[in-house]
Amino acid sequence: MNEVFIPYKNKHSGETCFIFGTGPSLLKFWDSEYATKSLGSINIGVNEIIHYKIRMDYYFIGDAGDKTKGFNKNPEQYMSYKPNISKFFRSDRQVAQHIPQLPQNLPETLYYTTTGWSFHHPLYKNTPEPFCKDIASKMVDSGTIALEALQFALFAGFSTMYIVGCDCDYSGGTFNTNNHIDTGLKEFMLQGWRKIKKFIENEYPSVNIIVVNHVGMDLFNDKV
Repeated sequence: MNEVFIPYKNKHSGETCFIFGTGPSLLKFWDSEYATKSLGSINIGVNEIIHYKIRMDYYFIGDAGDKTKGFNKNPEQYMSYKPNISKFFRSDRQVAQHIPQLPQNLPETLYYTTTGWSFHHPLYKNTPEPFCKDIASKMVDSGTIALEALQFALFAGFSTMYIVGCDCDYSGGTFNTNNHIDTGLKEFMLQGWRKIKKFIENEYPSVNIIVVNHVGMDLFNDKV
């Protein structure tokens, strides 16, 4: 199924992208100097980013949510959303069985799967999987869809990446809703970011990552 990624290998070699999470710090982005810069770059977004004022070039979603948030709150908005280039839905019936599944047959939608978790999941008692440079062979789930978008950006060859709204802190909800509050998720999410940081240092040492308006996730050297 991950053959859908093959056409994107090094498609954006040497280019700049913005990776958009949906944390509350996203509300500060539009009035910053980086908003203008993003309009001339490739934008990759996840989940509720469809409600943000910048249309994404690439869009990733893996969790259908529930009646209060995400896809299942208003399926039609997510099904009709059209990013400028490609739309990716995760299909993980065999891996993340506890996560509400997305519909699997939507038109103009590319489907991929993750092969396991980057950490020891208490529910599945799994052996952690290492990250892989070839996501057409193996995309690893790290507890947040933003890290799947980041794996894609590395595979696509971007040399500079701005990380926006990836706060790793749900105490204030998301930029779009305040009902996703779970303060216990911060450490859970950070462990994935720590692992991918080491992976990038080893496999992509020339890639430059800048975290904009960092809140809970300030692991990279460049922060603004």
